[in-house]
Parts: sequence; C-alpha cells; structure tokens
Amino acid sequence: MRLRYTLSQKDQNWAKTAEEREASLASTRTHLKSKGLSGRRLGMKMRDATLAAMKSDPEYARGMGQGRLDAACELDYSEERSESAYNLGYYRGYTNYYRDTRGGLVMHIEQYEEMS
Repeated sequence: MRLRYTLSQKDQNWAKTAEEREASLASTRTHLKSKGLSGRRLGMKMRDATLAAMKSDPEYARGMGQGRLDAACELDYSEERSESAYNLGYYRGYTNYYRDTRGGLVMHIEQYEEMS
C-alpha cells in the first residue's frame, strides 16, 4: 500500500508562488547582466538560479516528501507526473533518503516507520 505525502505547514510557508519565482529569476538575470556576465558563465549562473527557484515550488517539496516516503516503505522508484519540479524533488528525496537519514535528517527513519 502506498502512502501519500501531504505538505506540512512549514512546507506551505516556505513555498513561493509562480509569480514570485519568475520575478526572482528576472531580477537575478538583470543583476548578472549588470555585472557584465554573458555567454556560458551567464547560462551557468542562470541554471543555478533556476534550480534554486524550483526548490521553492510546492510541487518540489511534495515530490521530495513522497520520494522519501516511498524509499522508507521500500517501494520501487516511479516518476508519475510530468511536472519537472515534482520529478526533481521525487528523485532527490528517493535517492538521498538513506544518506539523509544517516546524516541526521529532521524526519528520522523511526518517524517514517510509524507512518507506514
């Protein structure tokens, strides 16, 4: 049986709207161009800014939680949505679950076991 992850209040407070993420990317682009960056360096900085903005998407947080929950329940990896933010979160949550739990993740293995 597969459990569904629901966003916590902390996840919801941390998430930004699509307009806020787009405004952040636009301001980053203008800031980098004002510093004189162009070409490959600008592209690499914008890639990093895009990934940072994607992390503030509520679907990323939902995917991260679902990936961790599936790994804790020892279910197979499965990308079930077409949204890139959700899939990136799911991938990182699933693949980093064991490393994170050994390193002191906020939600420990015992808490996941209680949920299942």
